[in-house]
Amino acid sequence: MFLHKGDNGTINDDFTHMFKVNRDTIPDNRLDLTHPPVVLGGVPDQGAGLKENVQHDLPPRKPTAMTDQDITALVSSRICHDLISPIGAISNGVELLTGDGTAVSPELGMIGDSVTSATDRLKCFRVAFGAAPARAELPVAEVLSAIEALFGGRSSVQCSLPGNAMSRMMAKTMLLTLLCQEKCLPMGGQTSVTADASSFRLHTVTTRVKDCEALWAVVDGHTTDTEFTPGEVQFPLLAQVLKHTGGNLLRESSEDTLSIEVTGLGG
Repeated sequence: MFLHKGDNGTINDDFTHMFKVNRDTIPDNRLDLTHPPVVLGGVPDQGAGLKENVQHDLPPRKPTAMTDQDITALVSSRICHDLISPIGAISNGVELLTGDGTAVSPELGMIGDSVTSATDRLKCFRVAFGAAPARAELPVAEVLSAIEALFGGRSSVQCSLPGNAMSRMMAKTMLLTLLCQEKCLPMGGQTSVTADASSFRLHTVTTRVKDCEALWAVVDGHTTDTEFTPGEVQFPLLAQVLKHTGGNLLRESSEDTLSIEVTGLGG
């Protein structure tokens, strides 16, 4: 301990002044902080007298663009995905009730037929309206199953599809086109489908072809003020898919035939 006498003869202890805060005005303004010296977002601390930001501002993140088509496809995929499990459970329950060899009651028969129809339609809608990621493929057998589920009764479709798999976008475009074509066949018809890696062709023989030019106009890329019903949603969706893929659609029709060719899908 260091002791010394002051001018007045008193003994001063240097340690008694070691931790005394200097009350000078300027240092006091810089030590008595009202805010922490480091703040979020790169905002300078005025209380500390800092003149530069603690960190540089980060550039704002650009939002990922998503088209109406993407949103619609994702919603459709979600609905089909969430419905297929409970409908499949009902189907399994019907099989358990009818699997003992006893006669099937009319009530169970109706339930079984309805469940089968709902399952088939979900398979079709999942491909036609659902998401189709780039480079994703589907087994041709699954595409044929979806097409078979789409038509029944008055209509029939015979397909000649190459290979064991095809691009999901090709399958989506094909099913949307078939749905559009179906709208033009009030009496049904017999349709043949042929395809290669980047195109497909539908040819239908029927009793009468309905005039759907107002609906096809949006597919052809013309601006229209047509208000679509839920049963006609395939037309604007097909227009969006063709715009997205760069595909081209050509149509030829007469009183009893309808031919549609889609090219330029790029596989």
